[in-house]
Amino acid sequence: GNPRRQDSVVNVGCPSNCQPLSNTAGSETNVVTKIVASDAVGCDTQHANCGSSTLTAIDTTSKAHATTIQGSRSVLTFSADPGLDDGDTIALGAEVTGGTTEELATMRGVFP
Repeated sequence: GNPRRQDSVVNVGCPSNCQPLSNTAGSETNVVTKIVASDAVGCDTQHANCGSSTLTAIDTTSKAHATTIQGSRSVLTFSADPGLDDGDTIALGAEVTGGTTEELATMRGVFP
C-alpha cells in the first residue's frame, strides 16, 4: 500500500540526485520544506543560498486614523526585495513598537 499517500512520481534531491518518494512503511521520504522568513528570502531549490530582507520602516501616517480595515493602509519598507506577492500575509506581532495607539493597531492588524 501507500501508508503516507506520498506520490511516487514526485522526486526529491534534484537536480543532482533525483529519487522518487518512498512509501515503504517506516522509511517514508522526509520532504524538507522551508517557510519564507526575513532570514530566508530567495532560497534556491535546495533551501540554501538564502538572502535576508528586514523591515526597515513602517508608514501608517497617511491613514493612521482609519476606523475600518478598508480605510487603512500601511507602507512597509524592506532592506531588500522580500519576494512578496499580492495576497501574501505579513505577521509583525507585538515586537513592533512606536507611534500612537491607532498607528500600533494598524501595524499589528488589530483595530481598537
